[in-house]
Amino acid sequence: MTYRAYKDSGNKKVVISGIGMATPIGLNAREIYYTARAGVSRFRESRFHDKNTELIVTATVPHDCLSWNKYTDEIVPFAGSTGRLSSLYRLACADLALSLDPIIREQAFPLFLGIPERMFNRADVAQLCRTTQGLVLDEQSIRFFAYGRAASLIALHEAMKSLKSGQIKAAYVAGCDSYTDPGTLFNLDRSARLKSATNLDGFIPGEGAGVLLLTTEDQARQQNWPIYARLTASHKGFEDGFFGSDAPYKGEGLAKCIRELLTETPPKQKVAHIYSSMNGERYWAKEWGVTHIRNKENFESDFNMHHPAECFGDTGAACGVLLTALAALAHHERHINSEALVYASADEGERCAVLVA
Repeated sequence: MTYRAYKDSGNKKVVISGIGMATPIGLNAREIYYTARAGVSRFRESRFHDKNTELIVTATVPHDCLSWNKYTDEIVPFAGSTGRLSSLYRLACADLALSLDPIIREQAFPLFLGIPERMFNRADVAQLCRTTQGLVLDEQSIRFFAYGRAASLIALHEAMKSLKSGQIKAAYVAGCDSYTDPGTLFNLDRSARLKSATNLDGFIPGEGAGVLLLTTEDQARQQNWPIYARLTASHKGFEDGFFGSDAPYKGEGLAKCIRELLTETPPKQKVAHIYSSMNGERYWAKEWGVTHIRNKENFESDFNMHHPAECFGDTGAACGVLLTALAALAHHERHINSEALVYASADEGERCAVLVA
């Protein structure tokens, strides 16, 4: 991995200069933002049955939107395959590219990409990166983060570090995932993690992709790039009592992560908006309860909790970028006027949080 050297002017301010998204409730950022804001969901019964012979409910992007070329007869990749992830990722990249000035999108930038824990084959990842529709990558500076639900937010955290230190002048931060392939659904059902009429303590499998263009505020203003929102701080953490761990689950990983984030970079006013990766399982509700109690002085008493999984299901590794994008658009559209806290928690313990202003 190589980085180009840029003059360091100290602790730079990081901004979002571009947003691209693709989810079951929309195929571009503005559509997804307003659909989620309206609370619209897109769940439907799949063709798969759970162990109780009930049809499994999922949230998926329509098949005819995922094909490489709608004018050909090419078979749409099955859910959860590398081909399907590439299709989702391609849609998000195309959305971002359409919103960027040609001068911007013709420049090559590093990529920080969040991917599912199960996606470890280098050939598969390389195939995924070749699908950046309309964007140019600095192929020597591509980094992958296979941390599940926290993956793309950790990718964003690392990109912010590189931007603030002056190692790079801009970067793409992305995430994509799909929980809806047969093998994944079978394992989730066997673990009693799918939401159904007989199991309310579960989640609805979803899929999606998101891509952000990050740069420094100085760079954006000098080059007249758009600014959707500022990323004032980020922090990583870890929960010892994660799924499958022998350690007791105390919910302390996220509480500590957010405590350190808000201590190191105190928000200008109490946090009134939280964008959460909670997906409907009570495991994550306990975690937030501990976090709120231990950081109560930093939150407004009537704070708003946003958990878009109720609209497009659990989007796994894409979750962090999608949440950040929604918070940024809320600022851009002036629907909120104070710093928003975005956080994502992975099954295997990783935690990450960022402040969006």
